[in-house]
Amino acid sequence: MTTRGLVPHSRICSSRDIQTGVRISLPSELAKFAVSEGTKSVTIASANGSADAIRRISLNMNTISEFLNETCGRYTNFADLYFGATLDYLLAELLELSANAARDRRSDMIDIRDIKLAVDNDNELQRMLLHWNWMGGGVVPNIPSALLGNTEHISVEEPRVPPYTEPVLTEEYIASRKKVKRTSTKRTSSKKKSRRSSRR
Repeated sequence: MTTRGLVPHSRICSSRDIQTGVRISLPSELAKFAVSEGTKSVTIASANGSADAIRRISLNMNTISEFLNETCGRYTNFADLYFGATLDYLLAELLELSANAARDRRSDMIDIRDIKLAVDNDNELQRMLLHWNWMGGGVVPNIPSALLGNTEHISVEEPRVPPYTEPVLTEEYIASRKKVKRTSTKRTSSKKKSRRSSRR
């Protein structure tokens, strides 16, 4: 594989060519894990046979072989296994994040909206599918920071409550309390007299 796509028809496409194309096309972390999955599939196929490696891939290998025949023309034995393993990893990663988005909205079915949110919330998937148009996916809810203003340096001060201090029993305070008691006793006595007069 090259920067423009798959190799021309004059060459035989090998697993090394597909590995080079994966490293060029995908972002760093996705490329690292995709290369490890492809290498693992080729190692299993060389040790235990192609049937064991094909059994570990959930995609249809006939479709992958037809695609490589149309694009490359000729390819080696393990090139289709490497390509299928990398596609299987990318599909599993996308479906896992989409299932998490569907679970957040309490749905048991993945919608195009869930795939859109999964891609936009992951930096590497967003870089890989930057120019992809998600029909019916909607937009990602986002508020620009310019509309929020500078909220980092705003500090809300708590109201300060003065400490409790016990009242000092001065002579003026005691005299004022005595005056209040005298006025209250006069009022109660006047009320009692008024009630007696009303009964009579």
